[in-house]
Formats: sequence, C-alpha cells, structure tokens
Amino acid sequence: MVAAEEEVRANLPTLMAGTAGHAEGAAAGEADVLLVEFFDYHCGYCKQATEFVFDLLEEEKGLRVVFQEMPVVHQQSYDVALASLSLAGTENFAPFHQALMNSSGLVETKQMKAIAKDLGIDVSIINDALNANADRGRLEETLSLSMQMAEAIGISGTPGFIIASPDGEIVEVVPGFSPTAVEEAIAAVRAGS
Repeated sequence: MVAAEEEVRANLPTLMAGTAGHAEGAAAGEADVLLVEFFDYHCGYCKQATEFVFDLLEEEKGLRVVFQEMPVVHQQSYDVALASLSLAGTENFAPFHQALMNSSGLVETKQMKAIAKDLGIDVSIINDALNANADRGRLEETLSLSMQMAEAIGISGTPGFIIASPDGEIVEVVPGFSPTAVEEAIAAVRAGS
C-alpha cells in the first residue's frame, strides 16, 4: 500500500481540486479531510455507497468529497460517465448522479436524457457529451485522467475510496464498499491532523 499512498500524494493537487471529477462539500482550502470515490454507474456496490457518501457530506463538516468516474463494469458505463462529467462543477451534478445511482438496470442514452429532463437540466448538455465534438473530446481527456490516476494508485475495481489529509500526510486507500473502514479512516485523518 505504500506505493498507492505515494501515488495518492503525487496526484493530491488534482484530486483535491476535483479537476478530473466533481467535488462537493468543503472548499479545497477549507477541507480537513478529502474523500475520493472512484465509481461506476453500473456497479451495485457503488449504488449502495451513494446514500452513505451523501450522508457523510451532510454530517461531516470539513469533508471534501470528489467523485471520480471509473467506467469499468459495462461498455455503456463509458457514455454514462461522459454524460455525468458534462455536469461536473455545476449544481446539477449531485442530483443527476444520485438519480443515475438510484436507477435500475442498464443506464442507456434515452434514460439519461429522461433523467436530465426530469431534473430540469438542459438535455443538449447530455447530447453534446455523447456526440463526437469538442465537448466530448474534452470530457474524454478528463475521464482518461481519472482512469490513469485510478490505475496508478492501484484501484482496479469499484467502488474504491481514498481518504486523505489535505497535506497528504495521512492517506488511506479503501477498496470496495466498507462504510466502517471509510469512517475509521476519516477519524484517523482528523486525529492525526
């Protein structure tokens, strides 16, 4: 795990900024704990983790959560990740993310557009993410960076969690969905900070 921790430290500025994903919670400069979740919209354990992660955001002041796309479960996961990334950095990401995670079965383009429409999100944003154009190219670069970080850190499946102090002094990688391990890692970061 030492190599994984070093890779987290090397990627900490990108992870903390949320530039290859979407950040929620405390601002980067105000956070006392960073929680990164690598996820796939077709991962059953990721779906289970969604409520847990959003509950942490509500309960844990000073927590910065960064959602990192990692489409590895199904071929369609790639397009869903691009659609989601098209909303990163906006107030629409969290409700879209939660709606996708609460959906059942294979998430296809028609369903993504219906979810966006139901949430009052401009469907043309989703269309642009899925069609061959400059927006898709930019989103693919962002997704590639997320996947490269996951590989470098040694996260090979979803969900995968990183819990770290903002300075990188304390780093814990938690593979799979283990709420107790995540909560203990958050407590350890706060105890060591």
